[in-house]
Amino acid sequence: MQKIIMLWIIVLSLAILVAYVPETINFQGAIKDANGLPVNTSLDLTFRIYDTETGGVPLWEETLVAVSVDDGIFNVELGNSVAFPPDLLDYPELWITFRVSGEVNEMSPRERILSVPYSRQSENSNHAILSDTTNTINGVPISGLVQQDTLGNVSISGTMTANAFVGDGSGLTGITAIYDSSYINTVGPDTMKSTGGLPTLTINNNGIGDGLRINSTGNDGININNVPTDGIHISSADDNGIQIEHSGNFAVRIDSTGNDGIYIRKAGNPSVIHSEAEISGLEIAGSQGYGIAIGQSDKDGIFIYKVGNPSGTYYNTTKNGIEIQGTEGTGVYIGRTDSDGFFVSYTQNAGFGVHDAGTYGYYVYNCSSHGLIVNSADGDGINVNTTDTSGEYGVYTPDKIYGSNLTSRTINTIGRNTGSEPLEPGDVVCLAGGYQSNVLNDDENIPIINVEKLNKHNNHAVVGVVEYAVHIREETENIKETGETIVQKSFRYKEGDAYQNDYVSIVVFGPADVKINSKDYISVGETLTSHKGNVERVKTTQINGITIAENTNIIGKALENSNGKGKMKVFVNCK
Repeated sequence: MQKIIMLWIIVLSLAILVAYVPETINFQGAIKDANGLPVNTSLDLTFRIYDTETGGVPLWEETLVAVSVDDGIFNVELGNSVAFPPDLLDYPELWITFRVSGEVNEMSPRERILSVPYSRQSENSNHAILSDTTNTINGVPISGLVQQDTLGNVSISGTMTANAFVGDGSGLTGITAIYDSSYINTVGPDTMKSTGGLPTLTINNNGIGDGLRINSTGNDGININNVPTDGIHISSADDNGIQIEHSGNFAVRIDSTGNDGIYIRKAGNPSVIHSEAEISGLEIAGSQGYGIAIGQSDKDGIFIYKVGNPSGTYYNTTKNGIEIQGTEGTGVYIGRTDSDGFFVSYTQNAGFGVHDAGTYGYYVYNCSSHGLIVNSADGDGINVNTTDTSGEYGVYTPDKIYGSNLTSRTINTIGRNTGSEPLEPGDVVCLAGGYQSNVLNDDENIPIINVEKLNKHNNHAVVGVVEYAVHIREETENIKETGETIVQKSFRYKEGDAYQNDYVSIVVFGPADVKINSKDYISVGETLTSHKGNVERVKTTQINGITIAENTNIIGKALENSNGKGKMKVFVNCK
């Protein structure tokens, strides 16, 4: 935009009529371009009022869009979209200027705003009455109502009615009811504001009743939209901290909070009070009785849609005691308990169910007694359906598993490839001698055997068939109670081949896919052996009508016909 020149013409419409004080200012100005010619266009103008001739911070600012400038002259009414501060005219000096959109600087010099007749007339002064001797105000006798003592204090007896109180009400005391005896406001909403870091609303109740009670509300009983610290903080309450008898919608709803959504320091006289540094939806530092008690619920007792940023959520339509649709971390975390960490007395359906878990469905870090105990079950005590886990474990423990009857698809062990050839699923492996100890840094010190691919030199030491490669995964957990950092290691499924010093999961008993020579034809039920580094059926000879098999190592029995394939199903049982 071309450099413009501004000519000042100001008209102030402050109190042209004594009966009414306008809340706006009429402003007229002239704009010319750098050649001194009047401007004819529409401009966006930003007007500012200061209390200094130069510098300072604007007391008021308003931007008007597409202001029409005809022959260099424009007229605007200021204060329509952005109201003037109530105390604007209290400043001894006021200076006005404006800036044209696209220009960096304001128009200079600023123009001082001067008073015009009645411009200093206050809106409230039109209704003020000054009287030293009269006994009436607007025809109302004041005898016995208004008394003034020798110190200038005024006391009012009887009933006084006013539409509003304007001023500092911090010194008002002894107010037992506002508007009427039951409600703060029966017509419109009340707004309370606080400055200086002091509480907005303080309720001092020396009785035994409730501090705050909401009997009935058509929508939210309490709605906290956005607060930087605690949404609701109750330090101590002998009775109910908050009691809500009925709510048509949410009894308490918190959209967003910078700290705990609801924080309860203590309930009753708990033995221990412990506060977490984390930002919690609901935090109970200490409770003598139940932390949360739900007598009866027609739907979910406790419903949590999601915590953090989980990869997904899952909705269950049944009436659950606790329903958590999605959580980025642990769904239910119990740091330590001297008795049952999780206890279900009776259930017709699943006592404990996990629909989908990114890592552990059920995880016990340390337990002095039973990590999980099932006394009686009409169906499965534990049912883990892991048909879509990409090779992960349905149940994983570095410790022992005990059962009076254990049914398994396969029995596997872990081995380390110490040979020069890579191992892939279906390879027959043999013992290479020796083993690794304390690989996972666990208390059991499970040995990891050294293996290598079957060849003509080691076929006497067949141990099993490679199911897949595995790697060691490390997980770090910070124990909040002790500040200790725990590093846990476990073997996990890995894509691809296992090279030298990599680890593999080996089927030692059960069905597995075994690599064979595609030119060999093997029938169902035939015994497979490792002969001169190859997997083939056991060769037999007839002597006097008796079938005699070669004295060789057994891999297992064929579960299907090979039909020229390079891999077939075999029930592995190495001997």
